Order: sequence, then structure tokens, then C-alpha cells
Amino acid sequence: MRIVKLFIIAYFFLFYGGLCFAFNDSGGKITKIVLYPEMALVKKEIIVDLHKGENHLKFTKYPECMVDRSVQIEVIQKEFVKILDIKVKRNYVKNLQPNKIKELKHEIRLLDRKILTISNKINSIKTAIKFIKSTNPFPDNTKTSIKEVDRYSKYIIKSLEDKYNLIAQLKEEQKKLIKRKNALENELNEIDSNFNPSKDIYLDLYSDKKVNSKIKITYLVKSAKWKYSYDVRVDSHEKSITLYSFAIVQQSTGEDWNSVNMEISTSKPEKGEIPPLKPWYLDIYSPPRLTKSVDFDKIVMSAGPANFKRWSDKKEILRNTFKESYVRENWTSFTFMLPQKVSIPSDKKEHKIYLFSKTTKGDFIYFAVPKLNNYAQLNIEIKNPFKYPIMPGKVNVFLDGMFINRFFLEKEKLSGEKLNLSLGLDESIRTTKKLIKKYTQYKGLVSKKVKITYEYEINIYNGKKRKVNILVKDNIPVSRNEKIKVKLLYPKKDEVSISKEGIITWKIEVNPYETKRLPVGFVIEHPEDIEIIGL
Repeated sequence: MRIVKLFIIAYFFLFYGGLCFAFNDSGGKITKIVLYPEMALVKKEIIVDLHKGENHLKFTKYPECMVDRSVQIEVIQKEFVKILDIKVKRNYVKNLQPNKIKELKHEIRLLDRKILTISNKINSIKTAIKFIKSTNPFPDNTKTSIKEVDRYSKYIIKSLEDKYNLIAQLKEEQKKLIKRKNALENELNEIDSNFNPSKDIYLDLYSDKKVNSKIKITYLVKSAKWKYSYDVRVDSHEKSITLYSFAIVQQSTGEDWNSVNMEISTSKPEKGEIPPLKPWYLDIYSPPRLTKSVDFDKIVMSAGPANFKRWSDKKEILRNTFKESYVRENWTSFTFMLPQKVSIPSDKKEHKIYLFSKTTKGDFIYFAVPKLNNYAQLNIEIKNPFKYPIMPGKVNVFLDGMFINRFFLEKEKLSGEKLNLSLGLDESIRTTKKLIKKYTQYKGLVSKKVKITYEYEINIYNGKKRKVNILVKDNIPVSRNEKIKVKLLYPKKDEVSISKEGIITWKIEVNPYETKRLPVGFVIEHPEDIEIIGL
């Protein structure tokens, strides 16, 4: 009977020995990153040996910024393996460095002794100084010559001078030792409180048979983001403009992305739908009540990553290769699929990745506002040459290979929409505006009115060897009160364009070394008993 029982037990373990199996892995290899403006989707693969029956797997060292509810597991051998349960747990591992701590504490103790020794020396010298000052070398009943007093005075001065200099040297030395001690204490505190937070994924599987299986793990991380950056390179001889688009990538997830496939997406699911229109209520004001903050982990994924929040931080540019990325147009966004693998360390620094470029033609236009600046500005006007919008971002402008300007593009430009780029000020085209005449008149016997006439002259000088076309802008005051009247004397309205805001625009042509004069005159009339603001 005993032999039969042993046979049954052996048979059971032979065929069902995989009932419970623990497996530990460092987390797997990153195969792909899908980067969103304020978050990243990480894809990993792990090869595991599964036993028949239940398998309890533990994958360690996942980033602390991983969104727990975003974790998705896919087992390739679905016909043999079923997922029973997935759990994510936070894990704090203290980064102990016993040898380093011992070394730091020993050095701090030595510094304490040196600092104490110096303090004792300083106190001794101060006591000696006090004694010297209180000592009277010449008793009252003795006669002392002037020569002896002089000799003793010189001795006292020299002695005190030496001692004060020595105190100054000792204090300087003590200051350096204290600074060194503070630095060591800060280092010790940092090591002593240095915890490396991470997360572990616990996966329970059931396998119908012993199998070597590939497991795919996908999850979102918060501390990753990207933004647009552009280089505009202008060739003034060809009158062509090449627009380069880059992605500035930052990540501090705790995982280095080493040689990974990457997609960069413009998708922002948190802004992906119009919120419902709410009723418009009026009521008596009362102080607002505090509301509970949103827990990010409670946001559920839908069609990829879900509602995102901003994380942050920056500096240093690294350029990856200049292979153009393939652009995939989605229903509500664009995805740039990089043709080469990239490496982005977890260092909070900015890394510059080339996306695409396009060469187009543009119109060069000089623009002058003499009221604000004494030089004309060269602008170039282009149409967005891409099939997708140019989004807000930093723009670096180069003219004939020379860096000349940097600005931030505030508004997005749709495909085909006009984009004005500043190429900087041209000091060979000078502008001035000066007041030629101002005079005041009073009229009326009962209700007196004041009439003020202003006459200005704008001068545009072209110091170039070729003639140039310039848009010149100036303005006249606009009344916001019916009691104040503004009348334009010149220029004539058919010579210029004038907006409702009082902006006057001339389109002029100036020959080489020519000065063009543009007169501006207007009259302001108002009752004498009112005071005007804005003049």
C-alpha cells in the first residue's frame, strides 16, 4: 500500500509539478517607445519558461512613475496560457553604501578636531591680546624716558599686529574647514536618505503545458515629454527657405531608452473631446469650497494612453541623425515614425531629434515702424509647406548660414497658412519720426473748444545699392469718446490703408541712397473743460 501511495505522489508531481512556479526578471527589454507631448508608452518583451499549471511571475525594477492602471500584459501563446491576475506594487530599496558612510564619518570627525584646535588657538591669542592691553609696564613711582615709552609702544603695536593677523589667518583656515565639513555632511545625508523607489509587476498565469513563452508588457510613464523646435534656413540668393522640424525630447523616468524604436505622436487624449455645455447660473458670491485633487492612477486608458497631466524639467541639446521620419496621419493627430533607433537617457536633459524638412519659396518684405525703432526689419513670408500643422515652438532663424534670430511661435499654422518670419533688423535702412509742428487754438465764446494740431515727418533712408520695397507703419490717435474728435489731415486716405485702430500703412519703393519723406498730420478737438488721457 505504501508503495502505491509513493507511486501516486510521484505521478502527480511528474505531470503537475508546475502547479506553482516563481520567476524573477529585471523587467525585460524595451522594444518600442510611443512618445506623447506629456507622457510615453513603453513596450517591453520578456522570454520566460512556463511550467504546466500555475506560474507566479515577478518582474522587478519598473519605474516609480509608471501609471499602475495602464499596465497591459499580452502572452503570445494564448492557446496554451491564460492570465489569472496582474498586480503592481511599489518597492523602496535603500541604497546603502557602508564603506562610503564610514569614510565620510571618519573625515568629519577629523575636521571637527581641526576646527576645535583652531578655535582654541584663537581664544588663546585673544587672551594674550587682552593681557597685553591690561599690562602697565611703567609703575607710577618710576621715572620713564620718552625713548623707553616709544620703544615699548612700537613693541605693543608690532605684537598686537602679529596676533590680529594670525587670528585672521586662523579664521580663514577654519572657514574652509567648516565649508568642507558641511559638504561632507550634505553628502552623508544624501546617501543616508537615498531610497530608490521602483515598482514590481506580479503576474499569475496558468499554462496547459510546459512552454517557452514571450510576454509583452505595455505601460505608461509620466516623466517624459516632447515639444516642437524649428530651424529656418534662408538662402537670400536663391530666395528659398528650408524649414527643419525637430522634436525636443526629455525624460526622467528612471529607465534609459537605449537604441529603441520610437514613434512621436501629437495626440493629446486629455483634450480630445468637447466638454458638455453646463447651465449658466447667477448667485450671491460665497467663498469656494476646496475640491479633492484628481488621482492620476484612476484615469483609465482608452484606445492607447488616456488623460495626461504635465510632468517636467530641462537643458543640453543632442542631435540624433538626419534621416526623415515617416508621417502617419490619424483621425485627430499625427504620428512621426522615426526611421532609425534612438537613445534617450533618463537625465532630464533636452535631446534634439530630427523629424522632417521642406524647401519652399518665400516673399522678402522690409517692415518699418519709425515710432518704435530706427531701423527696418527684414521679414520673409512663407506658406506652411507641410501637410500637417506647424505647432507652437522655438524657432531658430539662419540667413545664408549665419544665425540671426530666435523667437517662439505662439500660434499653430495650418497647412498652406501664411507664416511671417523675422530675419532681424537691417541697419542700412534707417527710419526716423520727428515732430515738425504742434500748435493749440481756442474757439467759441460760451462753450470753448480746444483744437490741437500735430504735424510729423517720417524719413526712410535706403543705404543699399539696390532699391527696396518697404511696408511702413505709423498710427494716429483714436477717440473713445464722442466729445473728442480726431481728424486726419494727411496722408490722404487714397494713398494709404488705415485700419479702424488708426494704424496707417504705406507701401513704398525707395531707390539706392534715397530718402523718402512721409508727412503725417492730424487735429484733435475737445471741450476745454475736459482732460484727455493718452496724449
